[in-house]
Amino acid sequence: METNNPDRVKRFYEKVDKDGPIPAKHPELGKCWIWTGAKDRKGYGNFAVGKGRTAKAHRFSFKLAFGWLLPKPFQVDHKCENTSCVRPKHLIHLLGYQNNEKSNSASAVNKRKTHCSKGHPFSEDNILRIGGRRICLACRYKSRGRSESTYISV
Repeated sequence: METNNPDRVKRFYEKVDKDGPIPAKHPELGKCWIWTGAKDRKGYGNFAVGKGRTAKAHRFSFKLAFGWLLPKPFQVDHKCENTSCVRPKHLIHLLGYQNNEKSNSASAVNKRKTHCSKGHPFSEDNILRIGGRRICLACRYKSRGRSESTYISV
């Protein structure tokens, strides 16, 4: 991703509104810089970086400001939680799983759960892991007509 082309850098900043909103959760960060160019369906900015090549605007901004990007599995994330923001001060590198854990995806929501739907704790002695899922042993044994106290020490 070439950031040393002055014309490209000028085109980039022509699509940035530096008078965006102040993030509700992190007002100390100051105003967001909103990408006014093309965006994908999730609100991330798209920016032409070469013939027939596009990049995410926030990644271009990060590289422009700091001069580097870490390779996959690292991702550039928004501290301000605004996907249209390209302000370098609002951007941070995270591993993919860390970025996912902050989201509201099904896997992230489930990972944050501390108890099963019946109220049993998801402790290491009360779960069975199958294919990345946590199965509550208390519920599993109860559904099979067994006493949960036989299998789980509380």
